[in-house]
Amino acid sequence: MNVISFVALVTIKISSGFIYLPSRQMYKKYALEGTKRTISLEKPLGILLEEISEGCIIAEVLDEGSASKRDDVEAGMFIVAVGDTDCSGKSLEDVMTTIAAASSPVEISMKTDYCLLTVVDGENKAFVTARQGSNLRKTLLEAGQKVYDFKGTLMNCNGAGQCGLCAVDIPDNAFGPRSDWEEKKLKNRPSSRLACQTVIPDNLDEVKIFLKPN
Repeated sequence: MNVISFVALVTIKISSGFIYLPSRQMYKKYALEGTKRTISLEKPLGILLEEISEGCIIAEVLDEGSASKRDDVEAGMFIVAVGDTDCSGKSLEDVMTTIAAASSPVEISMKTDYCLLTVVDGENKAFVTARQGSNLRKTLLEAGQKVYDFKGTLMNCNGAGQCGLCAVDIPDNAFGPRSDWEEKKLKNRPSSRLACQTVIPDNLDEVKIFLKPN
């Protein structure tokens, strides 16, 4: 397939970056197997790519390509290499050109980096996997978690960092130092973070989060 026809199957698209898991055992499929894997795909591949700061990820798998026929290709997977060409840190255009120039089938190395969130809300517990680098508030809301109480639902600032109503407790300073703004807003709550101002760190595999702390 030439470059022009391949471009029609690749675009920049924002992906949600979370998977809700009803049990911790299911987490292993997504997180513990999140190591590099190499697969062979016939053209047309049928994938939409998204450019991020570290390189490119798969934003969506289309029905009309060979990728849709496999169960080990999914949105959120990071493109590590195409054949012998390292794609880490490469632009969308560079990755597209590399794939277009490759013979079919294309050997693509990919990986997925997930963090398991054990979300505790009173007596309820849920397991959510989130892509490292994603916003905590957005991830929790998209996974159906009740970040806010009744007051917070009515009066929250929609993630602007002003109201403090999306505060969550994260023990053991798992997300690293708080920002100066969080220190000011959560002065007497040393283990709390503003979910809207918190990014899930790289290289963090698992963390427990308590919603609506007192």
